[in-house]
Amino acid sequence: MEEYLEIEFFKGSPSKIYIKASNGFYSGYTDTYTNDDWISCLAEELRSFPNDSGSIVIFESEKGKGEESDLYLEFYTTSNTGRTEVRICMKAGTYAANNPDEAKFKLKFELSALDKFVNSLEHMVKIENGKSILVGVK
Repeated sequence: MEEYLEIEFFKGSPSKIYIKASNGFYSGYTDTYTNDDWISCLAEELRSFPNDSGSIVIFESEKGKGEESDLYLEFYTTSNTGRTEVRICMKAGTYAANNPDEAKFKLKFELSALDKFVNSLEHMVKIENGKSILVGVK
């Protein structure tokens, strides 16, 4: 199984994103409503990430709900040497009467992969749809 975080964006009223991710052992899928400002803000924050050994960038599909959001991404460094990971928490079926399905796992990635991911996020927002993939490493 490959290691990746994939965000697919469709501009609309409201806009929607589809998210698939895997770290080679665990995987998950969800979709949620968002707006292009949130995606642009994520790309902008990731553009300067990491700026020090304690850098953290967080994306929540529901502001203030943290890991209880349909989608929660926490990008961070794991050491002074600049190793980077993203904590991925996603839920599907949150509108169902029973408990939603959940997936929580970490994905390691190289900074060069993050640059490509950020560029594709910015392009995706500009053309108002598309797919952006952060390729992970073992």
